[in-house]
Amino acid sequence: MVIIGVGLLLGAIALYSSPGEPSSPPYPTLQLHSTFPLSNLIYTVDQVQPALARITVEAEMPAGTVRPPASAPVAHLFVALPRGTTFWTCPNAVGLARVTRPWCSHVGSLSIWVQPLVFRTIRGPFASYGAAFTTVFVRARSFGVHFNDVTASAAIPAIEHDAAGVLVLTAQYNIPSASSYDWSAFPTLFANGTYAMWDEQVPASVADGKAAIGVDHANQAKDANMTFIAGALLGLAGAAFLVGIQEALHIND
Repeated sequence: MVIIGVGLLLGAIALYSSPGEPSSPPYPTLQLHSTFPLSNLIYTVDQVQPALARITVEAEMPAGTVRPPASAPVAHLFVALPRGTTFWTCPNAVGLARVTRPWCSHVGSLSIWVQPLVFRTIRGPFASYGAAFTTVFVRARSFGVHFNDVTASAAIPAIEHDAAGVLVLTAQYNIPSASSYDWSAFPTLFANGTYAMWDEQVPASVADGKAAIGVDHANQAKDANMTFIAGALLGLAGAAFLVGIQEALHIND
């Protein structure tokens, strides 16, 4: 009976599944300074290496506008990482270089990237528009996103801007089987088997960062069933051990 109990215990351990709920990842802050209107800010994160993430931010002008006004100051995008996270490289810039070149600074444990926005013309299917791109690399594992078979969490950055009009933020993360999660708390704009996208309008000057939480209900139910069966096997294993001990005691009588 003891051998049977050991077998049941091993079976219970094999069946027991408790992935737990992944912690909400900290979110960065995007600060946009522009004296002319911008319509979209597209934020994309790719984990290019296990410990290296790439952030790409595309700032778009309204359709039909391909360049800033000639007299307008250069627009700037500030990317502030969560505390304790650093950029892969951190170039310094002083004087006039701060206007034309990207540079980085540290304020305590906070790393901030400053990117002058240089717009180029994008030919769209209906109208052309101006777009400026910022790409930075961050030393981090699973930057901005945590997931397992049951739960996924993605960090939507905080936004501060002084551009005229309504700014639309779009955030995208690579999440395996993203469409299998229920994102009802913060619905996705689009999700498939590879990535998920969210969007929100930022009419005011500030939008708080937040976590988008998704639940895979099918895997959640499957894990609950496995846990129930594992508990039953654990109970049987305990009973088998108890019978085995009783039999051993009777043999010694």
